[in-house]
Amino acid sequence: MELLKAIRKNSDSEVKLILKSGFNPNTLVQEYDNKMHIYYNTIPLCVAAANGYVQIARSLIKHGADINANNNAWSSPLHLATYCGHESMIKMLIMKNANINLRDSRGNTALHEACRLSRVGCVDLFLKYNVDLTIRNNDFKTAFDLAEEKKMLYT
Repeated sequence: MELLKAIRKNSDSEVKLILKSGFNPNTLVQEYDNKMHIYYNTIPLCVAAANGYVQIARSLIKHGADINANNNAWSSPLHLATYCGHESMIKMLIMKNANINLRDSRGNTALHEACRLSRVGCVDLFLKYNVDLTIRNNDFKTAFDLAEEKKMLYT
C-alpha cells in the first residue's frame, strides 16, 4: 500500500499527496510484522505514532484521521507512541485532544503501558495532563500498582 510506504519513509510530502487524492486516513490497512511473521490490521495513524513521525501524524489528523481509533489489538496511537517511548508524539497527540484515559483490550490506559515499561518520561507527561489515576485494568490494577511492581519511584 502506497500510504504505508510513504509513512515508513517518513515522507510527509508523499503522505499529503496520497491524502489529497482522497484516501481515507481511517482505512484499516494490513501491515506485516517481520519479528512475529504475521499480518495484522492497523490504521495509518498507528503506524506513524509507533514510528514517532510527528509531522506525518499531524498531516493524517488534519485530513480526518480519528485520533482515538485503534488497531486490531485495540491499541490507540497514544498507546503505541507510549509503548515505543515517543514523548514528542505523546505530547502532540494529547495537544490534539487524544483521549488520555482510553483503554485497550486489556483495560490498560497509556499510563498503564508507561508504568509497565518503566517509561518515566512518558509517565511524567501523563501526570502533567491530569490522567485518571484510578482506572483499573482487566487485572484490577491501577497504573500506580504497575509502577510499584516495577519499583518506579517518584519524588
